[in-house]
Amino acid sequence: MKRLMTVLCRSRVRDVGLLRWGVLGVVLCITGCASSPPACQGGDCGERFFSEPLDGPGHLHLVENVIEPVPHDLPRSRYGNPKVYEVHGQYYETWPSAEGYAEEGIASWYGSKFHGRLTSSREVYDMYQLTAAHRSLPIPTFVEVTNLENGKSIVVKVNDRGPFHENRIIDLSYAAAVKLDFMGAGTAPVHVRAINPAREQSPSALRLHTRAIEQSHREPPAVSPVMASAEEQRADPGLYFQLGAYADRENAVAMQGRVRDAIVGAVVKVLPPDTKPVYRVQLGPLYSTSLVTEIARELDRAGLGHYQIISK
Repeated sequence: MKRLMTVLCRSRVRDVGLLRWGVLGVVLCITGCASSPPACQGGDCGERFFSEPLDGPGHLHLVENVIEPVPHDLPRSRYGNPKVYEVHGQYYETWPSAEGYAEEGIASWYGSKFHGRLTSSREVYDMYQLTAAHRSLPIPTFVEVTNLENGKSIVVKVNDRGPFHENRIIDLSYAAAVKLDFMGAGTAPVHVRAINPAREQSPSALRLHTRAIEQSHREPPAVSPVMASAEEQRADPGLYFQLGAYADRENAVAMQGRVRDAIVGAVVKVLPPDTKPVYRVQLGPLYSTSLVTEIARELDRAGLGHYQIISK
């Protein structure tokens, strides 16, 4: 049946004998062609164009702890980067570079309709991560998106193609729309700027560092005088990431440098030996569990996942 549908939809009737299929052929052609995705010639547009139920939001509580991606150099995706591709009869070009890209326009978002489907880069679309679709930026590209109505900004990774509407410049994930506070409205005026990881400190790392400074300078809570003597009353020392213990100080200093590169501006110290002849590398103190969670994820992303969280 699929073969017949293809013949009827894409080929001219060369054999008068095909007319004997009559109305059945016409029905198959109409229904089959209407439900087929656009060609997207020269590249893979992912699975965002199949006929599906209306799009919708997700669960807000799954967005609460989402972490902004930290821009870093990534190889160009094998999929989703054709020089030219076609959708709905319109041709689009993939730019060779994102260098210098900045634009203002309307952003939209996409959610449950596409959750779990493949993006143009063949990554699985996760509506609870901070990603985006763009018609022409190379995949992947990290961009900073600012909602011009409220000033909120986030960093997202472009890993998909779209939106294919003339009045929109970027299609954001559901989580990104929540973070920019326009999920209910559906669209918002935004400023989009490409980030060059090799030339600038990422906005997400800057915001993480700012929060770390704010938290570390906050007045820590004192122990209740009912529960402790005056001598025991002292400030909460906070939490620390212990990132390694080394007999050789040079190895400890090298680890200190790696952590500082991963989280620019982080307070990372090499502690001299005390009872044991080892140099310990620690990040902290931190007084917020949410901040601890964020830094843990950044360390994991940087391949520095062999740490302990301690309290002095």
